[in-house]
Amino acid sequence: MTTIEGHDWDGCLMCAVRALTEGRAKDWAMDPERKVGDTITGVVLRQGQQPSHFEAQVPYVELWLGGPERVRVAGHGMVLREALLAAEIQVGDTVTVTFEKMAEIQKGPRAGTTYKVYEVTVQRGHH
Repeated sequence: MTTIEGHDWDGCLMCAVRALTEGRAKDWAMDPERKVGDTITGVVLRQGQQPSHFEAQVPYVELWLGGPERVRVAGHGMVLREALLAAEIQVGDTVTVTFEKMAEIQKGPRAGTTYKVYEVTVQRGHH
């Protein structure tokens, strides 16, 4: 059960509205528990750019998971960032993000370094 400011989610409309509009959602892709094969699907509530420690600005989407739950998926890593930008996501789209695999840089000064590969699929409009 989800707790919202001191009381349990009981299906009330105002609790859902507050949960979906106030504060910042947890970042799904940055969760240290994220494993290869993990996936998330939700309806886009907002999208835009946010500051990052790695880049000046990175794209993000906030996804509604049903009820009072939402998460943020931000493109801190290059592969996820490019996938979010290429998808041309709009508010109301249904988006699925999948952590596909770990890959290794083959050439250059960062050869041998691993990175995360994500897939982003979009279904236009809310279904």
